[in-house]
Amino acid sequence: MLGLKGFILKKKLPITTPFLLGGESKRFGSPKAFLPWNGKSLAAHLAQTAGPLASESLVCWQSETQVPPDAKPFAKFVPDESGFPGPWRGSPPPSTHASKPWIFFNGGGICLI
Repeated sequence: MLGLKGFILKKKLPITTPFLLGGESKRFGSPKAFLPWNGKSLAAHLAQTAGPLASESLVCWQSETQVPPDAKPFAKFVPDESGFPGPWRGSPPPSTHASKPWIFFNGGGICLI
C-alpha cells in the first residue's frame, strides 16, 4: 500500500503528472525549479513526491540547462517544442508524451503536495 499525508492507495493511479519547467521566471527572479526545498531542488521534490501516487511523471523544459540534476532520476524529461505562448506553453508536450489515460497538471509553484 502507498500512503501520502493520510491517503492510502493499493496501487499507483493511472495518471501522468507533468511539471512545467523552463519559464522565464520574470516575477520570481530566478528559476523556481532550482529553488532549494528540504535539501533538494523544488523540481526534484515535486517529481519525487508525485512518484508514489502517479504512474508517470513528466518534466517539460525548453533547454536541458533548466533541469536540476537531482530531479533527473525521478521523471521522464520531454522538451517543449510546441511554440505555445504564455505561462502554460509547456502544456502541449504532456498530451503527446503521456502514456497514461489521465493527466494531472500541477503548477510549479505548488510545492506542498
